[in-house]
Amino acid sequence: MSANPPTENIQPFFFGTPGQQLYGCYHPAAQTHDFALLLCPPLGDEYVRAHRANRLLAARLARAGVPVLRFDYYGTGDSMGVDTDATLAQWQANIVQAMDELKRRSGLKRVMLAGLRLGAALALLASVGRADVVGAALWEPVINGAAYLAELREAHEHKLFYIASASPPPASSSSELLGFSFSPSFLREVEALDLLSITAKPAPRILLLEQSEGEHMPSFRAHLANLGAALTHQVVDDPVIWAEDPDKALVPAQVLQAIIAWVTQGTG
Repeated sequence: MSANPPTENIQPFFFGTPGQQLYGCYHPAAQTHDFALLLCPPLGDEYVRAHRANRLLAARLARAGVPVLRFDYYGTGDSMGVDTDATLAQWQANIVQAMDELKRRSGLKRVMLAGLRLGAALALLASVGRADVVGAALWEPVINGAAYLAELREAHEHKLFYIASASPPPASSSSELLGFSFSPSFLREVEALDLLSITAKPAPRILLLEQSEGEHMPSFRAHLANLGAALTHQVVDDPVIWAEDPDKALVPAQVLQAIIAWVTQGTG
């Protein structure tokens, strides 16, 4: 059976500032909810590995009555710009642009945000201070940017070592992570990221999904509760797709179902 039925409706388009346009895919829905959902992608190699799961999540949410927009940040995917043009501040502004576009296309005034890893962190930051954001689904969010970059650099070095065992390793630089190049200033922005430093209340409802508890996760859960968010926390045993062989195209079915169930509960 095909994972994407023939009736799936995806509307690709470009939007945003001329010369810096972003690529999006809109999944319209026969609306049964009063909000739409924006999917915020992860970074670099993790974007590639999560692409199929994000597409399936969007399609299933649309079938459940929630319009969804997937998009690429500036300098990534099919959006304008190149990797080294990216800034984290610009990506946060891109999320705001995408929310506005989603509201315009869906005709709805409220949105939910969802994201994986760095996309989850940016989704949470984008929700702060916005009355139109009614919830955020955070899948293994990057809580501490310095720890995240250390993890990526370790994976990068491991990959180079593996390649070198069969042939001379390719040239690499300190700004390259698993085949993607980033400017030193961008990496400094990521390194400075710290979700425990948020002092204002984010989205009123938050789903926190994790597949293995990290060093900063207990403190992060407590911090969200202290900020007044209604927190739902779930640990799900599913493929860790951002660390798996991308050729396997694994789908974390339990994670997707947990997000869909939480989102379609509405805004409470």
